[in-house]
Amino acid sequence: MMKTLSRLTLACALVSLCGPAAAGKTVISLGYLLHESQSLDDNLNQFDRTTLSLANINAGDWGRIVTVGIVDNLEKSASYNGPANGGEDWSTYKLAFTGDFKTGIKGLNTMFKNVSYYNVNGYENNLALGLSYDIKALDASWYFSGGYMYSTGSNAWGTDFQGDWGGYHLEFKMDKPITDNTSIGVRYIGMHDRTQQHADIMYGGISETDGNKNGYCADINLSYRFSNKIQTNLALRQLHAWYGYKNTANILYMGAQYAF
Repeated sequence: MMKTLSRLTLACALVSLCGPAAAGKTVISLGYLLHESQSLDDNLNQFDRTTLSLANINAGDWGRIVTVGIVDNLEKSASYNGPANGGEDWSTYKLAFTGDFKTGIKGLNTMFKNVSYYNVNGYENNLALGLSYDIKALDASWYFSGGYMYSTGSNAWGTDFQGDWGGYHLEFKMDKPITDNTSIGVRYIGMHDRTQQHADIMYGGISETDGNKNGYCADINLSYRFSNKIQTNLALRQLHAWYGYKNTANILYMGAQYAF
């Protein structure tokens, strides 16, 4: 069932870190990522793990800035630094920054986005410059963005690329209240038509000649709000050639958030 539902997200789908939000809001989240067993077989250096994040949202008449820091598997950071982990886990550090700056045309913004991750097996950094658009319709909040990318990275074998322009960032988010306390979200963020170097080094095999030029992360998310400060989330997530996952992975996310 999880695989079926998560594949449905490809039609509409994930993780926008910059949907409509109140000014000056900070949110701390604690969660757990539980993988489908086949996904762990297909992505040998991945594992079930905790995730802790801190997000700050600053919005005004000028637009919106969202900064998110994430640590996966905070409680256990391995010293291993080779290409074939064999199941040993490590901590991964992720940072995302998004700025949407109003253009004067209703809903239309210039967009700057930077997403990165680091662990003992390598790192990847992706910057995107483009446009975004916010709209409220059908009792839901919608967000779209697209841009041209500049990427750098290094893999577990020590092969790196120092930066190249190429590929396209695409993002979509929809949030819709169901009841006073419950809402559903559908989110997608993808990187498409990466350069061959980016694809081979970060998402290729051992030969580094069969890299995937397209990657994405997609969510269907259900949220329940206990108060203005406390909320819980349950999400079906699918990743492909994204954040160190070379193949498709289906994940169940369970988490709780506190806003202040």
